[in-house]
Amino acid sequence: MNFPELAIRYRPIVFCFVSLFILWGIYTFATMPRREDPEFEIRTCTVTTAWPGATSIKVEQLVTDPLESAIDELDEVEKVHSITRPGFSIIYVDLEETIPKADPIWDKVRAKVDLVRSQLPAEADDPIVNDDFGDTSALVLALYQYPPEISKEKIGTVGRRYTPRELDDISDRLKDRIKLVDSVARVDRFGVQQEAIYLEVTPEQWANLQVSPDQLQPAISGRNIVLPGGVIETPEVRYIIRPSGEFQAVERLNRVSISSGESGRPVYLKDLDFSVERRYAEPPSSTARFSDPEMPAGVEAVVLSIQMKSGFRINDLGEQVQAVIERAQESVLPRDIGVAIVSDQPKIVHEKISSFTSNLMQSILIVFIVALLLIGWRIAVAMAISIPIIMLGSIAVSRLFGVQLETFSIASLIIALGMLVDNAIEVCDNTLRLLEEGYSRRRAAIEGASQIAFPILIATLTTVAAFIPMLIALEGGKREYLYSLPVVVSTTLLISYSLAMTFTVMMAYSLLTNQHSEPPIQWISHKIRGLFKASKKKTAKEETETSEERDEEGTLSRLYGGVAMWCLRHKYFTLLTAVILFGLAIGLVATGIIPTQFFPESDRDQFVIEINLPEGSSFYATDKIAKQVERLVHENAVGMFEKKEVNRLNNMITYIGEGGPRFYGSLDPEAPTPNYALILVNTTHPDYVTDFVEAMRDATYQGIAGARVVVHKLDNGPPVESPIALRVSGEKFADINILRKYATETEKVLQETPGTWNVHDSWGSYGYQIEVEIDEDRAILAGVTNEVIAQALNSAFSGARITTFRDEDHLIPIYLRLPQKSQATLETLNTVYIHTPTGKIPLESIANFRMTRPPSRIDRYQLARMIQVEARVEPGIVANSLLMKEIWPEVQAIQARMPPGYRIEIGGEQEETVEAQQQMQLSFLISLLLIISLLVIQYNSFIKPFVILTTIPFAIPGAFFGLLILNQPLGFMAQVGLLSLAGIVLNAAIVLIEFIEIKIHDFQNAGRGLATEGEPNYSGLNLQAFREAVVEAGKLRITPIMLTTLTTIGGLLPLALSGGPLFEPLASVVIFGLAFCTFLTLLVIPAMVMIFVELFNIDFVKEPTTTDE
Repeated sequence: MNFPELAIRYRPIVFCFVSLFILWGIYTFATMPRREDPEFEIRTCTVTTAWPGATSIKVEQLVTDPLESAIDELDEVEKVHSITRPGFSIIYVDLEETIPKADPIWDKVRAKVDLVRSQLPAEADDPIVNDDFGDTSALVLALYQYPPEISKEKIGTVGRRYTPRELDDISDRLKDRIKLVDSVARVDRFGVQQEAIYLEVTPEQWANLQVSPDQLQPAISGRNIVLPGGVIETPEVRYIIRPSGEFQAVERLNRVSISSGESGRPVYLKDLDFSVERRYAEPPSSTARFSDPEMPAGVEAVVLSIQMKSGFRINDLGEQVQAVIERAQESVLPRDIGVAIVSDQPKIVHEKISSFTSNLMQSILIVFIVALLLIGWRIAVAMAISIPIIMLGSIAVSRLFGVQLETFSIASLIIALGMLVDNAIEVCDNTLRLLEEGYSRRRAAIEGASQIAFPILIATLTTVAAFIPMLIALEGGKREYLYSLPVVVSTTLLISYSLAMTFTVMMAYSLLTNQHSEPPIQWISHKIRGLFKASKKKTAKEETETSEERDEEGTLSRLYGGVAMWCLRHKYFTLLTAVILFGLAIGLVATGIIPTQFFPESDRDQFVIEINLPEGSSFYATDKIAKQVERLVHENAVGMFEKKEVNRLNNMITYIGEGGPRFYGSLDPEAPTPNYALILVNTTHPDYVTDFVEAMRDATYQGIAGARVVVHKLDNGPPVESPIALRVSGEKFADINILRKYATETEKVLQETPGTWNVHDSWGSYGYQIEVEIDEDRAILAGVTNEVIAQALNSAFSGARITTFRDEDHLIPIYLRLPQKSQATLETLNTVYIHTPTGKIPLESIANFRMTRPPSRIDRYQLARMIQVEARVEPGIVANSLLMKEIWPEVQAIQARMPPGYRIEIGGEQEETVEAQQQMQLSFLISLLLIISLLVIQYNSFIKPFVILTTIPFAIPGAFFGLLILNQPLGFMAQVGLLSLAGIVLNAAIVLIEFIEIKIHDFQNAGRGLATEGEPNYSGLNLQAFREAVVEAGKLRITPIMLTTLTTIGGLLPLALSGGPLFEPLASVVIFGLAFCTFLTLLVIPAMVMIFVELFNIDFVKEPTTTDE
């Protein structure tokens, strides 16, 4: 007893299980987590170290290098790259992609950093390891105060302007409420301005004071204590002793006793002519500014970045956070405080899932209509009923493997749709054939499924074998990004087979009869031909009879029969034509006519503007340029779309001095630096982004001077540093001048290449540095050390941190420094005084000053100095193609002239593409081996599997020609489409080979065309009979094969037309490849069979062996 028979016998039980399966799927669909893109882990952490006042070279040598060397000792670390600036080092640590979980490795990184800490300069701060670098924000909010004119309009009154500290407190209250939401993992704030207390004294006053920073620090910090005073335990009560000493007001600083005067009276800070002021850090480390069409000038904002816990539904998070905001605005937030959403993943997820769900419904409808037209309503209904059951079942089972509802998982269902109906169609079609042969309904349903159970199982497994190896070959972020595709497709196909052997058997038993009605498309074809023939007069009876016979055979079958017979007679020409087409297709990629790509640009309704000023530029200069760019955004907000004037700007948020939160997985936020700003622009519709970006590129190119302004869309896929990137590197501490020389030559090549823009190198321009050359003899005579001089300079200009003032939960640093106006001129160096054991002396008496231009930034890659030359490409140009065809040959000529130890390497998108292609090739190899194994198991032969496998390369011409016609690159997703195509095209070949064997047996059993003695033997038939058997097998399978092709193509059409830049190439590859390969399969496979049987005298069909009793 087999599964089909069990399904018929126990129909109520099967129906019960299917109903439970449906309910499980519905429940899972309603409750499973939702997100925009697949969840993938960014295996990168940062190690940041501050050393105020140190030069970039000193920081590199004494901080960056020892930390990098220690971290690189870990086996799990793939690469280490760093950026060193004056007073600051940031190291990016990338793990091997094979590491499943990064958290344990980050603990090892911390341990290595702790071991090195004692080797770092004493003045350097402790290194900070940040392993949250890759966390992506689910929701980003901007909290701001309405401008006076808006405030009066919205609330009818104009209140006083809040200070940054008050905005800080207000945002903190909102943050505390948002953190209470169950699905919220963390809330971070950006743009918060830090307060500071400055003890300022002019150079002239400092020269007359007999006090040093060493005296000030213990005097002030010793009275600003927060230390436990002990505990008194009484029999009844436990008392905690709290000594006073924590500063409660800035005024108390003035009453701090620094020393005792000659009379023994204490000398207070206020007696020493110090100016004590509490204000905001100068310059700010970072700020944020929000603007929209109502507020073009922009307002200061605090940004709240909200991250979601894993496993929650992002749309629920959006609704819950929105409810918290509404309640807060009614209770704790002032009426003139606005809260705007500047990155709304819940909305994007809702729109994308709705769009893909709509595509899925359209695909199901198209597949049903195609089936209805080609095979009639009974089989079409049986097939249509199975589709939602399979889909819901796939969702339920896939969730057990950790799949979430996102664009890839839904697209996977669409990809599988055309394939999942094959099993149901085969069962119903075979059942119908047996009914027409006189079988009872019960026997026809059972035998119809049982006869083909093993062949369609192998066909299903060969398709699964094309997808599953992705889970083995792909690594890291690429595997996690594509994880749902092989899991969902494989799960769907296996469930499809299971239902075909059970539930579809029940449907066939219930719906199908031996009273077979003509399919609509055949009925329409006959009617049209009948009308056409009625207009012609027929006089010859023979002609009429021949015409009727032809009508019975069908136009498509007659046409195929003629072409197939010609191809068999010219088998070598047929095979050669297929090989030539394959070669031409490969040539399209090899010559760059079809370019390669990693991932395409996103179709989000957002774009970013990155602003880079020369290295060494001040925060205030960056802020000034950012305001100019903001004005240009508002000036270009209104534009034309489809001959209508539209407002393209929704709102925007500007981050000055940093890159803000990671609001999009593929965009790495810039580390804090004063010469950088990022503007995130939210448009009113995704269709407006392209024109808006072009308008802003033109505007910033013409209207912004003194800065590199880069306007670009967001990218899909894992993060890539730049479309074109070339690393010019040398040894550990390679000569800077040599690196600069060859980086400049490389940069010139990129600049002169048409199609590139934003060409620059990562180091930027040289900085400005004043070398203080200390006369050692004079310093010794004065009794001062180099350390004392460095501390004095740092105190005067950067500010020496004395202690921390505690104001409730705020920690406010206290600095000793010169007034800002004294720092604004280089002449101040001549007035700096150094404290010595005998008094204070001017710095110029023991030192000379010299202006130099050292590098303001030093990049390192794999423990060696490196300058990265980067560029973007104009719209319509593929970076990889331009790099390899135009740029790399010239760069290789530069590399040939470089001294030993220096080299140029390809980075950026091309490096990621090559790595991805290698992994995809491994996946294809594994798939090929699995498919061969399955085919050998089915046929117990190597010849038939070889013939079947020839369909795979013959599918490539159609796929590549499709990319060429649609002007799409061979990107990562297109390569995934090739793997999908390989699994799909095998099914038609497997079925065709089966029927060729059946037809040859039929000819042998009927004694038709048997080879006579002395006549060439073709599997027991003569040449003509063998050709006829092969052609008739093709005629029998042309309709099912066409049905499979059309349902798959029909199912993918919505994805090809509206799947966005990520999925359109994948769908195009499958559609064109399958359409082209279907015809090649029906023509080349018979030719291949003919060649093997005729040329190599191989018995394609062996007679079954018999034994005598």
